Amino acid sequence: MPVNLNQDTFLRLSHWTVKLGNIINSDRLANACLNFILIN
Repeated sequence: MPVNLNQDTFLRLSHWTVKLGNIINSDRLANACLNFILIN
C-alpha cells in the first residue's frame, strides 16, 4: 500500500514539475522575444 502511495505521489510531483518547467520556459521565451523587439 505505501509503495503505491509513494509512486502516485512521485508521479504527481513529476507531472507538476514538468508543468512548472514548461511555464517557466514559456515565460523566458516570451521575455526574450519582448527584449528582442524592444531593443530593435
